[in-house]
Amino acid sequence: RRLGMHRDQTVDPGASRFFQLGITCMNHMCLGSVFALSVFNTSLTRLEGVVAAAGSDWVLGDVTMVFTLVMSGFAWGGIFARYHERFGVRACGVLSAACLLTGFSTSALAAYVHSLPLLYAGGLVWGMGIGWGYVPAVANALRWFPDRKGFAGGATV
Repeated sequence: RRLGMHRDQTVDPGASRFFQLGITCMNHMCLGSVFALSVFNTSLTRLEGVVAAAGSDWVLGDVTMVFTLVMSGFAWGGIFARYHERFGVRACGVLSAACLLTGFSTSALAAYVHSLPLLYAGGLVWGMGIGWGYVPAVANALRWFPDRKGFAGGATV
């Protein structure tokens, strides 16, 4: 409750709503990192053999499964969206950041120790972080711009 914003609390009228919109946009730029995952596909398929793929390297089909798991984790985060209002925007942001950090770290560890199940687990946690951070940020932007909801939603997404 300390991190969250209670429903009865009102927004500070002296606060800058464009600052809030900027924070929301930066949040979505971090959450959009999943779409840069394909940049790492070639590197992940050549962890053991640098110039050419070694026999123990992962094949492309194994690596692209991470994107599927990230997106399914995003869907699970959206399924639990009914809890976003209960926890508040700040608590969801902290949970999202913790899941992203854990997902990125687990994926890096998986590449270091060459463990495909660990890579999949990292992708799933990463996706749940995206799901927990996406909806509350958009809802927060819409609250700060009641007169320009289309602008706030478009700028955020």
